[in-house]
Amino acid sequence: MPLTTGALAEYTGTYAPAWEKSWTITVYADGNHLFYDAVMPGDKKVELFSGGNDTFFVTPESDDAYIFTRDAAGKVNGLKMYTMEGSYDESEKVA
Repeated sequence: MPLTTGALAEYTGTYAPAWEKSWTITVYADGNHLFYDAVMPGDKKVELFSGGNDTFFVTPESDDAYIFTRDAAGKVNGLKMYTMEGSYDESEKVA
């Protein structure tokens, strides 16, 4: 289900993985679509598909989930990336 550009703007920003602060993940909107660029070896522009409830997937059929977290005030403050294998990486919104 497509999100509005206003809704997508909540997720845009720069995220830093908790385990490697020198790497960043840039989340941005292009039209009604959300993408991310990761500064990690081998990564490139990836589209994220909304699954609702702050959850996105790299393809509509994927089990790899990107779940945005929120602070007590409801502002997006982080990103958890879950893989099919059950592991996950946590990132903090830094910009």
